[in-house]
Amino acid sequence: MGPESPILAIASALHAARLRDLPVIVYDERDWERYHEWSSALTREERAKVAQEERATGQPQGPTVRRFRRAAEQECLVTVFPQLWGSTALGYGGVGGAAMTTAYTVVVEAQVLGRRAVYFGSCGQLAYVVPIGGPNEEAFQKAIAQRALPSARDAATLGWHPEEPVGIGAQSR
Repeated sequence: MGPESPILAIASALHAARLRDLPVIVYDERDWERYHEWSSALTREERAKVAQEERATGQPQGPTVRRFRRAAEQECLVTVFPQLWGSTALGYGGVGGAAMTTAYTVVVEAQVLGRRAVYFGSCGQLAYVVPIGGPNEEAFQKAIAQRALPSARDAATLGWHPEEPVGIGAQSR
């Protein structure tokens, strides 16, 4: 018997990655109400200097408000392929039937976060997180090319673990 539907595997992995397993993006955005008050008190020369600094740094000047968001679907790159496992526990380990089992491996990459979340099967359970450009990037690229990602246990030896989601991009102001 072949693996389940790739659509189900992709949907559950993308949903889990975006809404639970990948970190929240934290950013500062201009507080428009307070900004209008603040900028109206500036001289024309001061406003020109603020605009020049914003263009140079890419950061809003003046009053800001902290915002939080999750990666959008359009910011995620999904790679999916069937992978053969030695038990029904797939790459998660633990108790499973001793039967060769094919299941879809799904990798959800969020470049904006610098991370990839790896899932086996269609359950949406996180196996591990791989940093983009991390110390074992070459090993990850080789595993993707061979369509054989390591199990969660083997991935731990490479430093790839399930992560507690944390904020990314937080700036102190």
